[in-house]
Amino acid sequence: MRADRFIPVIYTTTEAILASAKEHAIHLVVAEDVGEKGPWDADLTGNVLLVVGAERNGVSAPVLEAASEVVRLPMDGFVPSYNLQVAVSVLAVEALRQRLNRRK
Repeated sequence: MRADRFIPVIYTTTEAILASAKEHAIHLVVAEDVGEKGPWDADLTGNVLLVVGAERNGVSAPVLEAASEVVRLPMDGFVPSYNLQVAVSVLAVEALRQRLNRRK
C-alpha cells in the first residue's frame, strides 16, 4: 500500500531500535501469545513503542527480553491468530481509549 508515502518510515536494526528506546525511556509493549494479560491491563498512555511480531515467527527473543510488558490479544477460533494489521489496530485503539479516558 506504500504507506511510506504518508508516514515516515525509518529502516534500521532491531538492536538500534532497542538502544534508542532505552536511551529515551520508551517502554516496549509487545503483543505476543506468551503474554499473561490483555492490552487494557497495561498502561499504554506514556511513551510507549507498541510491538507486534511477524505473522509467521512472532516477536524475536531479544525484543521479548527488552519488553516492559508483554500482552496477549484475546483470540478464539480454529487458528488463534490475527493478521498484522488487526493486531496493530487492537493495540492502537486501546492506547487511544486509555489516553482519551486519562484526559477526562
